[in-house]
This record gives sequence, structure tokens and C-alpha cells, in this order.
Amino acid sequence: FYNVSRPDRSLPTLLEPLWRQAIAHRDGPFAKPDEAVERLALGPNGSGLVFHQHELALNALAAGAKRWFVFEHKNAAYLLRAKNGRPYAMRDWLSIHYPREATQKVWEQHGWECTQRVGEVVAVPKGLMHGVVNIGEALAVAITQV
Repeated sequence: FYNVSRPDRSLPTLLEPLWRQAIAHRDGPFAKPDEAVERLALGPNGSGLVFHQHELALNALAAGAKRWFVFEHKNAAYLLRAKNGRPYAMRDWLSIHYPREATQKVWEQHGWECTQRVGEVVAVPKGLMHGVVNIGEALAVAITQV
């Protein structure tokens, strides 16, 4: 990820301000490095992560855009899974399940969505179901409590 011809455009140079913003409060939830996992996410248009949940996470976007779907209604997890019980690929969920009337009724009461742009940090609270789809090629860094 280091650009030899443009050192000022290397990945560490691009991500440093985002990362500083994400972990700015050293007395906060990420104060102990051994209690956090850092990840780099790179993906093409339409790729992303299926609905899942975990501890508190901060996600900083360095390139592209991401469409986030957050869902807090635990009793309607069936809306997030295919008939075989496995999670939908987000692309499939968006095109097949999301437009359905039953999904929209529940989503209106229990779902949120947003589009993350370059330089923004999305905080996902512990235990909240969420999925994400890349809009164009996207590059992000995340830090998650363990």
C-alpha cells in the first residue's frame, strides 16, 4: 500500500488523520490496545459485509463510499437471513429482500441507513446488527473492542 512514486499518497499518509480521529480519546473505549482489533477493508463496488454484530467499533473511510444498514430489532432477525438460515449477501438482501413490503414495515420502525463518505467515521454500538455495501471501490480502517 505504499506508493513509491507519490509517498505523500501512501496508505499510512492517507489514513493517519482518519485513524487519529477514530481513536482520539485515549481514555475512552480504545485506551487499551490489547483490547481492540484493527482491520483494513478494501473492496470493489457492490461488495460488503453481511448483517452481523460485535462489540463497539469505529470505522473510518479513506476512499469510496459505504452504505450502512443498522437494525436493532432482535425478534425480526429472519428479515436478515435467507430461507436456508444463512445471512444474505448484502447485494442480494438489497435487491431481493429489502424492497419487500413486510421488510419495509419493520425497517421503518427498527432500521436506520446512512451513506458514509471519505473522511467520516461511523461508530457502531455493541450488539447492533449492521451490514454495509461499498459504493464504488472503498478503503476503510476499523477498530473493534474485543
